[in-house]
Amino acid sequence: HLASAVTWSFSTAAAPPPPPSGTLFSDDFESGALAAWSSVNTGGDGTATAQSSIVKSGSYAARFTESSGSGSVANARATFAADQTELTISGDFYIAGEGASNQNIPLFRLFDSGGTRRLSLYRQDVSGGIYVWDATGYHSTGVTLATNTWAHIDLHVIAGNGTGIATVDLTLD
Repeated sequence: HLASAVTWSFSTAAAPPPPPSGTLFSDDFESGALAAWSSVNTGGDGTATAQSSIVKSGSYAARFTESSGSGSVANARATFAADQTELTISGDFYIAGEGASNQNIPLFRLFDSGGTRRLSLYRQDVSGGIYVWDATGYHSTGVTLATNTWAHIDLHVIAGNGTGIATVDLTLD
């Protein structure tokens, strides 16, 4: 059980409302499709599917593939009715192969309601290092994620209360 925490910041105009209770979104992919997501985006030779070849549990898992080809992209997005001030995001990841040394694999990306990216959690190709990006820069978590093995990631994010300070807790099992 490896864990790492990093602090990040961004400005908020006013004190945020309290976080909602309960689950905002969930998809175990057992429908055999990605229909629960607000949007699924692919371009170039990128693909996004629910497949049954490589799964951690159950019958299906999502698979997103991209290449270095022009316009290659694959992602899924869940959109909420309002900005969230506190989120816990969990997922099981299997990195099937290494990309180019100057590339990375986004694991989670958080955007505000205006579409501005506020946080990215990603795996750097070749080194396998897990990094957090926010408005203050790139932060190494000090943990790595190997290829061809399953890893469970919990990301807990707390936005600032008008102070611009937020906390990110990362657990990788």
